[in-house]
Amino acid sequence: MTLKEKVIQKIEDIEDPDILEMLDKWLEDEQGLKAGFSIKEISEVGEGYEQYKAGKVLSQQEAQQQLEAWLKGK
Repeated sequence: MTLKEKVIQKIEDIEDPDILEMLDKWLEDEQGLKAGFSIKEISEVGEGYEQYKAGKVLSQQEAQQQLEAWLKGK
C-alpha cells in the first residue's frame, strides 16, 4: 500500500466532522502554507543553518547574555 493510499484509508475511517472540517481547511490552504515564507526569510534560515554546520553556535547562556547586553543598549 502506498503512502497516499494509507492516508486516504485513514481519512475514510474518520467519523468526527470537526476533524474532517479541519483537514478540509488544511488541504485547501496547503499551497498557501508553502508560499508563506518570503525569499528573505528562506535565505536567512539557510544562512543560520550554514552557521550551525560551521560550528558558529552559542550556548543558551551565551545567547541570553548577548540578548541582555543588546537590550540594555537600546
